[in-house]
Amino acid sequence: MSESNSVETVSEAIAAFQRGELPQELLLWNIVCCEKFIVPVIKDDEGTHIRSFSDGVGAAKQIIAFSEPEALEGARASEEAHNLDGDFAVISSSTLLSFVDSDEALVINPHTEHSLTFQPGQAESIREAGRMSGVERALSMSRRPPLDPNALRAIASYKDFHLVLRNENRLDLAPDPQGRALLAAFTSEEALHEYLGKVTELTLKHGVPQVLKLSGIELAEKLSELDIIGVVFNCAGPLTPLALSKQLGQHILSAVNEVA
Repeated sequence: MSESNSVETVSEAIAAFQRGELPQELLLWNIVCCEKFIVPVIKDDEGTHIRSFSDGVGAAKQIIAFSEPEALEGARASEEAHNLDGDFAVISSSTLLSFVDSDEALVINPHTEHSLTFQPGQAESIREAGRMSGVERALSMSRRPPLDPNALRAIASYKDFHLVLRNENRLDLAPDPQGRALLAAFTSEEALHEYLGKVTELTLKHGVPQVLKLSGIELAEKLSELDIIGVVFNCAGPLTPLALSKQLGQHILSAVNEVA
């Protein structure tokens, strides 16, 4: 994450998002990276279950979660809060999302100054951010030895890489002060659009871009074929750009072939 958009907690990320200072992609990134959500639970003879609440208006159900202990204490002090006694559990974002059904809303830090509600069905946007977060971590782990084969296979299985193709089959290169041939690649449509909004002069010079969507395997094969020295992922943000050598492609293919 770029330093200009750096926040320490999910509560701070929500506050920055609500002030218009943090893009939605980075908000979702912060939620996905939270490993200690505090959730109300019910314990019975069958085990421990996350509690589901009424939204107070109709029959809609909610799952609620607190990103920090301070958020839970703030909610308990609110006159609007009810039923926040009882047992709680600490779970990761991935575990939390696995319990949110398609007909349930997810409310993060309810009854606090910076509460955030995802309506039924919107939790998928966080899951998508989770998938992107996973490939970002895998790419970061693959920047230098020792390389983790599982991280390389995670890159291979990702389905949403994007490249930009211009006239005469020219692929866009990432800006580089040394003039090196570094392929520009993107892990999400948001990162792609961030880039396209900053390189309008290339459109004037080389024509309207065509977007190529590739799987990790296809990207690995492309890296092996191209006359480049490396690749930069998300060179225009909003997440911190990641530069890797061209050999990433061969490393990915080798890791996949090991289990073929």
